[in-house]
Amino acid sequence: GTPPALVQVGNEISDGLLWDPANCSNGGQISCDGGGHYDNMVRLLQAGINGVRAVMGPPEQYGGVVLHLANGQNTDQVATWYREATSRGLSGFDHLGISYYQRWGGSRCGVAALPAQLAALAALTEGEGRRILVAETDYPFTPPEDGSGSWPEPPEFAFTADGQAAFLQAILDVLRANATRSSGLFWWGAELRQGYSGARTGLWDTSGQELPAVR
Repeated sequence: GTPPALVQVGNEISDGLLWDPANCSNGGQISCDGGGHYDNMVRLLQAGINGVRAVMGPPEQYGGVVLHLANGQNTDQVATWYREATSRGLSGFDHLGISYYQRWGGSRCGVAALPAQLAALAALTEGEGRRILVAETDYPFTPPEDGSGSWPEPPEFAFTADGQAAFLQAILDVLRANATRSSGLFWWGAELRQGYSGARTGLWDTSGQELPAVR
């Protein structure tokens, strides 16, 4: 088989689990508004982490467990979630994953802003052996449509294939320079040749040719 290098328990769980009652009528609502909702969320997350550990063994045998939060540029929000969850006994995870999109966060998700944010998040996990993972990011290779997000003006990098590659290289350079704090990067929707929501952010163009960022 193909064993995983990392196992993520939950996806962008800043607001909790099953938090849209319209779509989760059988599961209820486990949001992060304090009190029992946090308690229930932690109980489910811990069960998931324990299940991964039971199957995969210690992190030295693969890459460990990731917990993934949205809005990585909002370090105060991330810190609140982390403290609320760990104060209730959440443990056994190895990486704190964040989503980091200029589309949604504007210049606060810029490459220039990332070192300070890594430092703030690393301070949050100091002494616990956990590292910060950019679990989702992207950047367009053509100019995005109006209304497709909160892109910085002017853009930090050109909305071209070379600009996309420069963005990826720059963010990787920051992560490598902070290797004791960070554990890598994942590109969301690399296979989406047409992109999504008005921005072409895949790593192959519309004809299927790989873009410079892949090289």
